[in-house]
Amino acid sequence: MPKACASTGIVWATNFHAISPLVDFASHDQKNRWLPVIANGGLAALALTEPSAGSDATGMKTTFREDEILVNGSKIFITNGDVADIIVLFGKWAELGDGRDAISVAVIEKGAPGFKVIGTDKKMGSRASSTAALSFNTCRIPRANLLGKPGEGLKMLYDFLRKSRPSVAAQALGIARAAFEDAIAYVNDCPAPLKRLRFEVSLFSKRGDRRCGKAVSAKSRSSAS
Repeated sequence: MPKACASTGIVWATNFHAISPLVDFASHDQKNRWLPVIANGGLAALALTEPSAGSDATGMKTTFREDEILVNGSKIFITNGDVADIIVLFGKWAELGDGRDAISVAVIEKGAPGFKVIGTDKKMGSRASSTAALSFNTCRIPRANLLGKPGEGLKMLYDFLRKSRPSVAAQALGIARAAFEDAIAYVNDCPAPLKRLRFEVSLFSKRGDRRCGKAVSAKSRSSAS
């Protein structure tokens, strides 16, 4: 059931949010280059997090240098990173310094020289969605792979973050709902002695009354004794 699968939700949401900067900020020629790749079944990744830049993404250390862009740095916890055809990469334009006004966005295509997937994380959950560590060692990409102008990356960052956060809540709601429905189905299939419990759990599901849940628990204990 897709609504209950965290991995499916993560892969889909990451693909959607990774191409969001392309849809909103890429030039006509750039869209013609990259969007058909995704439309034909390709995957995208959004490379933002670094070992020293998590919640405070503006502390990123990955750098871009012109004219042909040379990318140096690393990223961690990148969903789809090892399988992506397109990586939307956030870094800082070296000539603009190390502040947030230097944040820029460039697209790395699979097979770019100097780009390497270091490995994938061994996770306890959501294992069908890969999470990778990436390295960029003098990775060479064309200047045409830069989205917008140098230093315009911060507005793109905020734009995609506003769109991505609600999807996390939607995913949690889908999983919680599916778990609750499975619990109701399990109780309804229980043996006859638990008919009273089945009735009250069904009532709880319809009313959404927390006190009813407590009553069910108390009566279950008294029936068992």
